[in-house]
Amino acid sequence: MDPQIISWIVSLIAGSAGGNIVGALLKNRNLGPMLNTVLGLVGGGLGGKILPLLVPAIGSLVGGGDNLVGTGGLSAIVGALLPLIVSFLPARCRGPRAAPSRGCWRRAPPADSPAERRRWRRTRRFPARRSA
Repeated sequence: MDPQIISWIVSLIAGSAGGNIVGALLKNRNLGPMLNTVLGLVGGGLGGKILPLLVPAIGSLVGGGDNLVGTGGLSAIVGALLPLIVSFLPARCRGPRAAPSRGCWRRAPPADSPAERRRWRRTRRFPARRSA
């Protein structure tokens, strides 16, 4: 079998293992086994094969594409970091319905006049603040 294919397989397996290990260790940051695995696979592919090409210092640290242990270790680290980073997003921004209308990327209201602020609240469907 081609060594390049073996290296890709090692990267993907190490990344998915890293994602699931982080999910098991950090229960409050767990995204579920499926999402941890998918994000770990993506992180493993990016970390093990693409990141060393973009950053030559990491490529020399890992030992090019020939060193399976270095590639697997880097893939596991990046595969563990990606689910951890995604877990810090608010829950309403992680699903398939994440959209600006749900408040994921909320803009600040204009501070020009009270009328503009009221108009902005009506169009954004945010409840108006009631003063006591």
